[in-house]
Amino acid sequence: PSTEADVPVFGKNTGIENVHQRADSDFLLLPTATHGMFRLESPDSKPFLWSVYATNGSLMKRGRGCNMAIIDASHISSGMYILQGENHEGIQSRKVLLA
Repeated sequence: PSTEADVPVFGKNTGIENVHQRADSDFLLLPTATHGMFRLESPDSKPFLWSVYATNGSLMKRGRGCNMAIIDASHISSGMYILQGENHEGIQSRKVLLA
């Protein structure tokens, strides 16, 4: 990710469909250099919950973070998943493609 731009710059095979300018209340989902791992940043420094769901609604993994969490999805089979972040302001979801 770019540390100087407002919007990170990615290669072609990140598994993240698109990146948009983040509103002050949005979670930000970024790939890491390690395959199957993602970084989820909260819009503030308060604690939040995150969950990874299969498209059929099955919970695959969940955890907690405060400001940022590294999510290890490397053990999950390839496919489309929903990553959900929940904080004091509400719940936000993002589609993630694990390849």
